[in-house]
Amino acid sequence: MQTSTAATSTSATAAGQRSLVHIRKATRAMVALAVFTSCIALSCDTVVGPQPDDQPDVRAYVFGAALEGLDDNGHFRFTNDPQPAIQGDLIVGAVRAAELAVSYVRTYRPRGLVWDMHGGPIDWMDVASAEERPAYFAQGVYESIADSFPTAFDRAFGPQYIVPLYIAGAPVASVSVAARVTDLRIDSRGELVPSERLYDGSKFIPWGVPQNADTEFPVSPEQAVMEVVRATGSKVTEVPRLWQPRLGIAPQSARWELTLEEPITVGLLSDDRLITTRTIYVSSFPWAKDRNATVHVRVRYEVPADIQPARDTIRYILPMQPGGEPVARTAIIDFLPGSVVEFREITF
Repeated sequence: MQTSTAATSTSATAAGQRSLVHIRKATRAMVALAVFTSCIALSCDTVVGPQPDDQPDVRAYVFGAALEGLDDNGHFRFTNDPQPAIQGDLIVGAVRAAELAVSYVRTYRPRGLVWDMHGGPIDWMDVASAEERPAYFAQGVYESIADSFPTAFDRAFGPQYIVPLYIAGAPVASVSVAARVTDLRIDSRGELVPSERLYDGSKFIPWGVPQNADTEFPVSPEQAVMEVVRATGSKVTEVPRLWQPRLGIAPQSARWELTLEEPITVGLLSDDRLITTRTIYVSSFPWAKDRNATVHVRVRYEVPADIQPARDTIRYILPMQPGGEPVARTAIIDFLPGSVVEFREITF
């Protein structure tokens, strides 16, 4: 279940590793809510994740610019991966983001909710990213952050790379990597070099992928296109774009924006009204009936809400000074003009 309010930071962590913004805890809370209510192989080059060839051929489902954006196998090329800068800032690029994601899980070996989502333990030393499509670039929805804000804000609010991870070809996890983490290093063992800024919660967020799931986080653009066109009969005309959700919702819930050739009529799940649209947003999220149930992946189809906010209110906590108390702050941050951050779920 997804909420439309901005995330509220949790209390400060232990001294020495206190977060400038407690994004990691806020995101974990949102993951738990969603779950229970609704190789870049640096030291193991024998493990290789699935390639784009495992995705459906969508040549029959696209038209115009979308058709021109396909490779010979009918898969999106995504040559528009913005390197080396976006909005004036350097970003890591898809290949480097995948390297960092693999190093992150091998170094810190996340468990807890990640394993719960997957339905069992994950041997992080065996994971790898896909070689030909190592990561998806997800555009952020916020304006550039002022220099007066903590550095972690710019990473958390900015664009992200979503890196699917595999073991022997089966998806096991998805790691979001802040696109602006250009200062991290990987040592000769394939592990991240410890950094005091690594603990601010704004660089990496891991999710487990349920075993035997039919899709991943996020759903692939080819699967999104195929399902929508089969359901509507209207072809996709533009190369899909992946958009980050607003802060407080995990980056793996990013949505593919699909533009259709012809307007279609869909029903709103909230009030059974029918509306006409040419734009559909597709995402995947974890779902289980209760806390003891097996986690599944559900694909969600949405349209923009009638009213979109112009800005977001963010609450955060500055680190406690020796002998002092944590300082709570509130920030107002503008969304990018034209950004869609509020949605309504639909049925075809």
